[in-house]
Amino acid sequence: MVIEYMGHSCVRIKDFQDTGYKVVFDPYEKGSVEGYRDLGDEGRANVVLYSHEHHDHYGKDNVRVEPFEGECPFEIQKIESYHDGEHGALRGTNTIHIVTLKASGEKIIHYGDLGQDIDELLTPENLELLSGADYAFVPVGEVYTITQDQAIDLIDRTKPKTAIAMHFRSDIYKCGYENLKTEQEFMIKGMETCHDVQLAPYSYIDTCEDTILWEIMALMPECCKANPTNKK
Repeated sequence: MVIEYMGHSCVRIKDFQDTGYKVVFDPYEKGSVEGYRDLGDEGRANVVLYSHEHHDHYGKDNVRVEPFEGECPFEIQKIESYHDGEHGALRGTNTIHIVTLKASGEKIIHYGDLGQDIDELLTPENLELLSGADYAFVPVGEVYTITQDQAIDLIDRTKPKTAIAMHFRSDIYKCGYENLKTEQEFMIKGMETCHDVQLAPYSYIDTCEDTILWEIMALMPECCKANPTNKK
């Protein structure tokens, strides 16, 4: 499987070895998030999963859905949650997606704009679904989502092999909403809580070839305008 961090909360995963089937999570609308270009070819997918309908997560104009012949190689499960700590009264609902590659059993979790209290979220049933993922994309910018302390608590309690930061401001790559906290701040928080962390200089992981030893990572956003590897 190839995991690509496009930027903000947009992620693409691909069954690279077998079918080439592509899943995109939470594409942002064109021009909606400062510092990011249009997704372009990186926005091609066979299915798109949206956590909610806010413009920075529901960019139907920024993704191209392609037909696919055959069965989807991924199992897709959902947990309904809230975008805020007031049962959705402030920002509405949020869908967490749990996607498993059937052939290998690799499990990816995309938490969307989770803002719900972690104790309330982690019922025994939900904890079972959310525990032990290979990779979990967790929002870490605060303001609109859980706090960085809550993100660490979520990671500690669900124990993914690797948690990957998303929905942050990056001063390195000059992208993201100005009022969000940075990925660097979250890496520091991770170190302070005794996690092995990496601020990676690359935007994707090939799970067939790459051995990831870090408990918490921040990937380079592929579609930020400051990324020198981008092809315009």
